[in-house]
Amino acid sequence: MTDELLRARFAPAAVAALLAVALLMQTPAAVLSASASAGGDAVGRAGWAYMTGLRRFAAAVLWNRMEPLFHEYYEYRPLAEQTHLLPTTWMVVTLDPQFEEAYYVTGYLLSKRGRAQEGLELAEAGVRENPRSGTMRANYAQLLLFAGRRDRAVEQADEALAIGTWRDEEWRYEGYAVMRDIYRHAGLEERAERLQAELDRIAEEHPEAAAPEAHDHDGDGVPDH
Repeated sequence: MTDELLRARFAPAAVAALLAVALLMQTPAAVLSASASAGGDAVGRAGWAYMTGLRRFAAAVLWNRMEPLFHEYYEYRPLAEQTHLLPTTWMVVTLDPQFEEAYYVTGYLLSKRGRAQEGLELAEAGVRENPRSGTMRANYAQLLLFAGRRDRAVEQADEALAIGTWRDEEWRYEGYAVMRDIYRHAGLEERAERLQAELDRIAEEHPEAAAPEAHDHDGDGVPDH
């Protein structure tokens, strides 16, 4: 990919990021100013709500420009090695606290690159911002296991199964696979087998969700996360 093509491809993302940063920098001052006047609290809340749409738009633009890099351009490079993604994924999480994919990728990268505590804190924030997300709880459970906190990992896996919702069957399949491995690691074979039965059902009913390429970024036949 030439330098000219890279610049053309990522220029809109850069513009979106700069716009979002400028807007975020202006927002606290605007809110404080509004709060000092009569009815300022209501004005501040309305302004922040308006900014939310712009922030989420900027996050989506950034992600849509970045996501093809680790799924296509760097297809055969393990996700754990793609640390160049971190500045953008951090920006996406900052702009849109409900952007589940960004939490997932960022926390995984941090944990795999020796920054386990940062990864755990981010995963915990993902659960806090998205408390009913099965994916966020499975992600947190996985990073807890990486950090050697097996009992807490099992607790989060249990919570994911009890209250978690899933965006689609592919995310459910990946989350169940993570939690199955956590249960096996903890010696909870009965729970692991129940999840394996669910994985087999999903693979039969939704084969596209269980396709190896959906979870294997570097082509070695082993899911990367």
